[in-house]
Amino acid sequence: MGERLRVGEVFRYASGKDPKPTFIEGFRNFHHATYTPGAKRALLESGINGMARLVKGAGSGRRPLVLIRSSPWKAGSEQTPWHDVFDMDNGHVRYFGDHKADLAVAPGATTGNAVLLEAFTAHQAHTPEGRVRAAPLMLFRSVSRNGKPKGHVEFCGLGVMERAERLVQWSGHERSTFVNYVYDVALLDLTPENDEVP
Repeated sequence: MGERLRVGEVFRYASGKDPKPTFIEGFRNFHHATYTPGAKRALLESGINGMARLVKGAGSGRRPLVLIRSSPWKAGSEQTPWHDVFDMDNGHVRYFGDHKADLAVAPGATTGNAVLLEAFTAHQAHTPEGRVRAAPLMLFRSVSRNGKPKGHVEFCGLGVMERAERLVQWSGHERSTFVNYVYDVALLDLTPENDEVP
């Protein structure tokens, strides 16, 4: 719809996902701002949301975008034992993957980690042809508004993955350990674009 997202802008992310209203409760509607007729919706239902691959045209087989959402209010909980770091002043994000202690699959086989490891490979490609196929990372973090921790997201910018690392984390009442991934992301300087992206 020709909408632009501005770094630092807070959007209303309503559960109904209705793209019609431009604003909800005084905030721009995320689902309206990211709506493209005939295309799959951009969603932030999980922490790591890989958009569907393009199926025709010059970019066929390429994932157009990976959306990442951090929920700081969940950090340190049994379900989310990690603490993502969004250092906006220095252009760095340290983001933890989606493997958890109670999952039987390998750490790199969870839905989100698989998407980010695939993106990392493309971001680190040794040729321009390989890097041009890399899915950009669009980063958001949940923010509290009107006393509610849920339902609002702040756009934090676009990023390129610099590093992916396996690490051991603590989890649960028994303080058991599990293996996960952590990703270091460099935020792109969008000053020439007036801190906006289409």
